Amino acid sequence: MSMNPGTQSELDSLRVGFSSIFETGFQSTPVFWKQLCTEVPSGGYSNVYGWAVNAFRLRQWIGPRMVQNIREHTFEVVNLPFEATVDLDLRAMAKDRNTIGVFKNTALAGLAAAAAKHPDDLFVQRLQANPTGFDGVAFFHSAHPNYNVTGTGDTTYDNLYDLALSKANFNTVWSAMTQFAGEDGRPLGVMPTHLIIPPQLKLTALELLQSTTYGQGTGATNAIDNVMKGWVDIIVIPELANNADCWYLADLSRPIKPWIFQKHSAPVLTALDSLTDRKVFEEKVATYGVDYEGNIAPTPPFLMAKSDPT
Repeated sequence: MSMNPGTQSELDSLRVGFSSIFETGFQSTPVFWKQLCTEVPSGGYSNVYGWAVNAFRLRQWIGPRMVQNIREHTFEVVNLPFEATVDLDLRAMAKDRNTIGVFKNTALAGLAAAAAKHPDDLFVQRLQANPTGFDGVAFFHSAHPNYNVTGTGDTTYDNLYDLALSKANFNTVWSAMTQFAGEDGRPLGVMPTHLIIPPQLKLTALELLQSTTYGQGTGATNAIDNVMKGWVDIIVIPELANNADCWYLADLSRPIKPWIFQKHSAPVLTALDSLTDRKVFEEKVATYGVDYEGNIAPTPPFLMAKSDPT
C-alpha cells in the first residue's frame, strides 16, 4: 500500500512516530561527558561563575562567628547554538514504503545519536584546545596562580606534564595534585579518582591499575603484588585516539567536576512537514532537525592534570 505524500494526516502521523524514535535513540546512546562534567542550567545568554580557590573549613566556635571571606574569581560562559538537519523525500516514500524504514534506521537514528553524543564531541574539542580558565592562563598550564595570601609557600601550581604513562610517572602526577594549595596556603584536599586515556593506552593502564601482580623478569616466582591495583578508576575515550600518548588525571569525587556542561535548552526534534512549508510545497521534501543551546567550559584547574610526552 502506497502512502500519499500530499495528505497532512499522514505527515502528522509520521512526525509523532519519528519523535518517539528520536527520543528513544537519544536516551539509549551511551555518553561519557556526564562522568567528567557537572551539568548546570542556564536561563539566559550566558552564566557568570564565581570560582573560589580555597576550601571551607569549620572552626571551634569561640566568640562571634567568623566570616570566611574567600575571594571569588569570575568567569563567563556564553551559550552557543548547535544543530543538525536531514531531509525525507516524500515522493520516494510514496513509491516505496521501505524508504520510511531506511530513514528511521539511518538518518533519524543518526540524528538522535549525534544529538546525544554532541556534548562528548564538544568536551573533547575543549579539552584538547586547552582553553583559558578563570585564572587567566590555559586550563592545563605549568604556572597557575593559587592566589596565596599568606606571604609564605608556593604562589603557583602545575597541572601540565610531559611524562609517559608509567608507575613512577603516575605517582608523580597523582602526588603533585594532592599537594595543590589554596589561598590560605593549606592543601585543597584534591584526591585524583580517575585516569582518562585514549584507547591506545588501555593495556598500559590495565597493567598499571588493575593487574594483581607485576612481572619481574621471566619467571613467575619473580612476580610481586601490585600495590597500585584499584588506586583510581579508568575512563577510556575513543575520541582521544588522535593523541595516543596523552593521559589525564582528575578528581571526580566533588559536586563540581573539572568541567561544566552548561545547558540552556535540551535537544528537540523539529519538523518542517506542513503542506504549506516551502520545501514540501515546491519539492515534496520534509525536513527534520535537532537543535539545542549550551556550552562546555573548564572549572578550577586544580581538579585535573594532563601529561603529554609527545
